[in-house]
Formats: sequence, C-alpha cells, structure tokens
Amino acid sequence: HSFLPVPGRREFIRELTHITQNLKNLTPPPSLVLLHLVNADDVRRRFGRKALDDLLTHVCATIETALHPTDIIGSLGGNDFGFILLNADRRLARTKAGKVVEAIRNQPFLWQGETVTLEAAAGISALEGVSEPEQAVDEADRDLIGDGKAPSNPKWDPADAA
Repeated sequence: HSFLPVPGRREFIRELTHITQNLKNLTPPPSLVLLHLVNADDVRRRFGRKALDDLLTHVCATIETALHPTDIIGSLGGNDFGFILLNADRRLARTKAGKVVEAIRNQPFLWQGETVTLEAAAGISALEGVSEPEQAVDEADRDLIGDGKAPSNPKWDPADAA
C-alpha cells in the first residue's frame, strides 16, 4: 500500500489466491473477513484527507494488534480492509471479527484535540470451496451488507461474538 503498513488490494488478492489454491493443506479451512469503516467518510469530510490517512493507519494498527501473527491483513481500497484468518472456520471467524470491530470501537481516533469513536462492520466468507478470490470477497461483502444471499445469512451483531 502507498502509505499503510499492509499490502494493497493487488498483493492481498494475490495472497488470497495462493491460499485458495492450497486449501487442502489447511485444517480447519481459513476464512476471509471484510471490514468496512462505516464513519471514515465523516472524518474525511470533517477534518480532511490527512485525517483520513491517519485514521486508516490507526485502524490498521488496531487490527494488527487484534490478530494472530499468522493472519494476513490488507487494504482493499477506500475504507475497507480484508484479513485472512488461517486457522478459523466460519464460527471462529465471526467471533474474531466481532473482537476486531469491538477493538476498533474501543480505540477512538484522536485528531487535533477531537476524539472520534469509530464504527466498523464486518462480513465473513469461509474459504472452503472457493475457487476464485473475488468470489470470497463478494461473499464477505454480501454477508457484511446482510442481503441474505451469503451462506452465513443475516447481518451479525458484534454482541453475538462476546
């Protein structure tokens, strides 16, 4: 990524491709989490581009702290991050995503004396049976928006992960 300490979308998708091609070697199968920063555009409009860049860096550090060192994080562009949980089925991935969302909420963003409580939402895709990485990203996105077409179906509540 140009300024974040994580891979950008292209490198993240390359890593996701590698993992989906080698699923037979991974037990349990890994999962993908798509994380969206809901109020990041509010920070951009209120404080400017530099504030948004610093916000994304802050969130990236918060996510990295909440994940296991073997998990893979990347920027998917805009206000979205992806992380691959190498040792997590769908249930465990949902729990871990809830903990990351909670960690983001509990680590407010400070900008020039202002404190902004952050809001994030997450969607899950189990990578078992996924042949194309973009298929997994699309499934996680459908789960995030709760359109009912993703296998895990309803929009999840972070309280469910507690």
